[in-house]
Amino acid sequence: MFYETKVRELCRELDIDQISIASLTGLSEKRLSLAFRGSKPFTNSEIAIVNPLCDEIKALSDDAYPFRLSFKNPEHTKQLLSMRAEGIRVYCHLGPIENEKE
Repeated sequence: MFYETKVRELCRELDIDQISIASLTGLSEKRLSLAFRGSKPFTNSEIAIVNPLCDEIKALSDDAYPFRLSFKNPEHTKQLLSMRAEGIRVYCHLGPIENEKE
């Protein structure tokens, strides 16, 4: 139950829904539900998918601290994870832009 709990806690902590996790891992929502309820633990091959993904999402979230990222859109999450893996850094500008016309 270790990995099932790890995924469920991450989902709760970062407000990720089961649909997004299913899309990111390729596992069905039903399969995730069975694992989360403890009815059918993850197999070794599923752990090999789920565990690194959780670590990557957590690291991505930590990189953005103190800002909170939304992981509700799986396609955006995949893009951010891919960019992070490639070493691409994303910067955001906060505040007014110099010489901006009003």
